[in-house]
Amino acid sequence: MRAKLELIPVVKLLGVIITVALVAAPDAFAFRLSMDGGNSLRVETPAALYVSDAAGNLVKIVARGARVPGGGTIADFGIPAVAADGSVIFGADLRGEAVGWRIFRADPSASGGVRIAPALGNSEGTAACRPQLKSDPQPVTTGVGSFVFIASDQFGRSALFSYSNGRLDCPVRTGDQTAEGHVISSLGFGTAAAAEDGSVTFGGSIVQGPDRDERHDSRAAILLMGPQGRVQEVAVEGSRAEDGKRYGPGFGLPSISDSASGTLVSFVNRASEGTSLFVGTAKHPHRATTTGTRTSAGTLTYLSAGRPSMAEDSAVAVKAASGDHTLIVVVRSGEPVVVAQDGDRPSGMAITDADPAALRADQLYVQAVDSENREHVLSLSAAALGGAPLKGAAVISGALSVYPESVNVNRKGAVAFLEDSNEPSARGGAALPDANDDESI
Repeated sequence: MRAKLELIPVVKLLGVIITVALVAAPDAFAFRLSMDGGNSLRVETPAALYVSDAAGNLVKIVARGARVPGGGTIADFGIPAVAADGSVIFGADLRGEAVGWRIFRADPSASGGVRIAPALGNSEGTAACRPQLKSDPQPVTTGVGSFVFIASDQFGRSALFSYSNGRLDCPVRTGDQTAEGHVISSLGFGTAAAAEDGSVTFGGSIVQGPDRDERHDSRAAILLMGPQGRVQEVAVEGSRAEDGKRYGPGFGLPSISDSASGTLVSFVNRASEGTSLFVGTAKHPHRATTTGTRTSAGTLTYLSAGRPSMAEDSAVAVKAASGDHTLIVVVRSGEPVVVAQDGDRPSGMAITDADPAALRADQLYVQAVDSENREHVLSLSAAALGGAPLKGAAVISGALSVYPESVNVNRKGAVAFLEDSNEPSARGGAALPDANDDESI
């Protein structure tokens, strides 16, 4: 089963909207198309990778075109992930003597400046577990020095790779069985989200029939791998939720969070009767809100299939809409509270229609556009709309322009993002990778 694609507006110039398939796409790359001032299109890639340190200062990790350990220069960046210790895990597409995607770890607090090293160390997999990286693997951290990602293995099967203590393993692959006895028929590229205890949730599909080759019986699912490596089904297309209603075929990206009551997950599901946000434990996700619910800004008519931002207290921030008006709502105890909407201008900037990047300790991290159409990262209170906190929003990214949908925030509020420079020389026109290139690690 191929991953489902969603068309996302990437850039709006002179009334023209250019879209590319980016969500859960096995062959997605971090690039966008824009007009070059004439009638032709230019491919734009991020200019550099930044992270904020413990004091909130921005640290430049590496720029496009820089050489990296092991050989090769960076032609493109993947979406970064910032660990609890402030280190950054990121994918990079290399050109030169080394070609293809690799995963790196950057330590911004190393003595003598930022230190960058291959994240997998000397472990490139075994004969039975070896990743083939054709695109950004979108690694997510599970602890200091540990991370997971979904990619194809050397046999062409989608697999969840886990790196910890110098060892790379494949705890989940297509063909494996869930705890419920069903066969996993696919894992969704770019869908993984991880908790600090090592639990990982991801999208995929399962086969509920007795025959492993019954692909016609494949059903979309949200799955969870616990710390012991056991995979369980959280929600499956056609099965019943807690309220007795059946899940529809459209699952959004899942999120996961540690809490005092255990590991919590959240995700959006689209069914024939409407779209709903589910929140709860893996065994008992409940319908927290749904389209048709009334809010202070009108009735919800849309919930984003992007990844919800979940706090440790089970509060969830999600992009929504009421008619033509885009909203950001925070759902607590089943009540959606509007905290921002189109037209708001905290710090003189217009909040974009991107999904909220994170919800951390009642602080909401979003992307917003200034008067020169440059995007920035803002931190604002998750209080109800209309309160003073919107006016006092803090600009996290300083004067830098942020590449769309590239923001990651750890539990301590450290922010990693890709820079989108407005300078033509910095943007450049990176060539698209050849889909037939051999880009294995």
